[in-house]
Amino acid sequence: MIDSIMNVDSPSASRRNIRSLLRSTCCAVGIVVALTGQVFSEKALAEDVKAQELGAVSESVQAQLDSARSELTRVAGEASTNLVLSSGEGVSTQEVYHPGAQFIKVHIDQLALSKGDKVVITGSEGQKQILKFRDNTAEGAWAISVMGDTATITLKQAKRNAVAGKGASINIDRYVHGYSNSEIAQHNPPVEETVCGRDDREEAACYRNSESAAFQASRAVARLVMPCNENGRGQMCTCTAWRVGPDSNTMITNNHCLADARQISRAEVRFNFQNSSCNGNNANSRQTIVTVDDILVTHYNLDMTLFTINNANSVARFGSLNLEDRRPQRGEEIYIPQHPGGRDKEIAIFSDQNGGDYCTIARPVTNGRGRNTDMNYNCDTEGGSSGSPVLLRSTNTVIGLHHFGRCNNRAVRIDRIADVVAPYL
Repeated sequence: MIDSIMNVDSPSASRRNIRSLLRSTCCAVGIVVALTGQVFSEKALAEDVKAQELGAVSESVQAQLDSARSELTRVAGEASTNLVLSSGEGVSTQEVYHPGAQFIKVHIDQLALSKGDKVVITGSEGQKQILKFRDNTAEGAWAISVMGDTATITLKQAKRNAVAGKGASINIDRYVHGYSNSEIAQHNPPVEETVCGRDDREEAACYRNSESAAFQASRAVARLVMPCNENGRGQMCTCTAWRVGPDSNTMITNNHCLADARQISRAEVRFNFQNSSCNGNNANSRQTIVTVDDILVTHYNLDMTLFTINNANSVARFGSLNLEDRRPQRGEEIYIPQHPGGRDKEIAIFSDQNGGDYCTIARPVTNGRGRNTDMNYNCDTEGGSSGSPVLLRSTNTVIGLHHFGRCNNRAVRIDRIADVVAPYL
């Protein structure tokens, strides 16, 4: 796996015009792939530690949960190509072009470089990823995505290697292309609403001053893009994930987003994917993309996955969130930083269901995938919000892991998750 970091400055395309078509495409507990509740990593817990304690919910409750959410939000597809770049004149260039694509992520079937050679992958919006000798692979690896509908791949051989007659080559056999707004709507038919009444969410930058603590906490929240299916092939979907605990390389999302090691090779996490000013189409803030390293533990009943990332030092500046390991209380004020529909980061702080006041916990204990695993609220969410942290306004600590949209929307209680993740934090 290529785990290079890419910092990007990219223009923000307005995505709000498709909001009405994308309500609740990824934020509940319906199952896209057959998951068993077991863990998938050698580092993971030896058994599903809470399964017997949590128990299964009744068939009628489970049917209600499953009917509300049956698919993840699809944001990208996969296509084949056959590009070969090899040394000759010292520089070789090829392009991957997909009309309307929001991003391109190429798969390198083979990369053979000598020390000093490099491959530069440049997006049509100017982002660059540089691959070097240490990234050599004969087994295939995914590069980090670049924004825009074109990825230009340039092989640059060091002069000393050309003089010495050393070869250099790169083969690209397929790529992922981010769907355009219209394609996202096409691939994600509307399902039941998770915006409760009026949509009260705002872009994160709108709260930079008025809700500065929430804005600061939201920096630890990122957009996760991963294969929709457990086999790691085909379409790509989006969820939300966040850094947790003192170790900067650990993150949490939902089990129904990421649960199988075969999803890891294409999965990536984009930090600071948000507008730099409120309600504008101006350039996005500077972003950092990292890849997923490993799944530490995943739990079906708790709809939770704890995973690690590569190059964690590059995202340490975004901070991390702490867990509130206690039972939630009715009426506590909350907020939810999220990437709804895979768009720029937004924060749900207020709700017209509370008379326009702060979002609050409506029911502190309710059923989810297990008995009494969840809490609920009327804070607005949407497809792509799966995996978002639900934070207390009073402490800016995480009290829930959002996973289910129905109005009332639901989160897994952190006091049910804390014991499972504690050995890894």
